[in-house]
Amino acid sequence: MLVKTKGIVIRFLRYRETSLIVRIYTEALGLRSYIVNGVRSTKSGSSIALYQPLALLELTVYEKPGANLQRISDARLAYAYRHLPFSIVKTTIALFLAEILHKTLKEEKEDAALFTFLFDSLKTLDRIDTGEDLFHLVFMVRLAALLGFGADSAEAFAEQLQAVRFPFQLQEHLTAYKRLLQLPYGASDELVTAHRSLLIDALTTFFALHAENFGTVNALEVLRNL
Repeated sequence: MLVKTKGIVIRFLRYRETSLIVRIYTEALGLRSYIVNGVRSTKSGSSIALYQPLALLELTVYEKPGANLQRISDARLAYAYRHLPFSIVKTTIALFLAEILHKTLKEEKEDAALFTFLFDSLKTLDRIDTGEDLFHLVFMVRLAALLGFGADSAEAFAEQLQAVRFPFQLQEHLTAYKRLLQLPYGASDELVTAHRSLLIDALTTFFALHAENFGTVNALEVLRNL
């Protein structure tokens, strides 16, 4: 059957000479994998740019129960990024977030609250002109809560990190996390900024404790160098 839905591209893999296998988190169906034939051909009527990580799409898809790979009938942009592609900071953050989502989104069922959060957050990343350097920290705190393993206090956060001997126990660390819990997108905070590297390492470690087969985040080193 045909289903119309919004979708967020999580990642793509090249398949054979001209095709892609695209992992998309959809509003109506949850996480799905789609094969897109011929998109890398010069004669293709479909642009590979549509399937870049974190592209926000309007889709009409074929949904065949039990199939590992589905097909796309029609795809177009639901929102065209205006600033993100031209900002090194935002582009680096987006690549990091795409990798985090690839490692944490596993459920093949719809979740309206999670989808809305992701879709709106990515539009916000594109639009804000302050606080970009803290966006990924705020995003991860909120994502953890929606995925069901968020730590709503600095003490609970630190306690879980102690299990893997992560050095997050000083009062200034706890205060920085407390402030992070209250930060909106686009806001600045001197203490959080001062501990930004520690916080991103702590949050990545925290996610690894809760997400199965989380592994290494390759984009993390690039993010640290911003």
